[in-house]
Amino acid sequence: MTEQQKSVGRPRRAVDDQGRLLCCLCDTWKDPQEFHAKTNSSSGRDSRCKECDRERRKATWQKKQRANRIARALRASAANLM
Repeated sequence: MTEQQKSVGRPRRAVDDQGRLLCCLCDTWKDPQEFHAKTNSSSGRDSRCKECDRERRKATWQKKQRANRIARALRASAANLM
């Protein structure tokens, strides 16, 4: 097997010698308990720590809420024009 064939695909999950995992967003080493369980990953844990995942979900929720407020306002103004 050549060197190029070995590097095909995604890299393995980063685990240090103490068993800690590397968060892909904040790039910090954390204990496995600080990651959500994920059965289909090689480590059994998510690639984002719980704190980063919470921030990502909150940002997505806020973005959707803002879009919904705008859509409701547009529907209300369109109904007033009729």
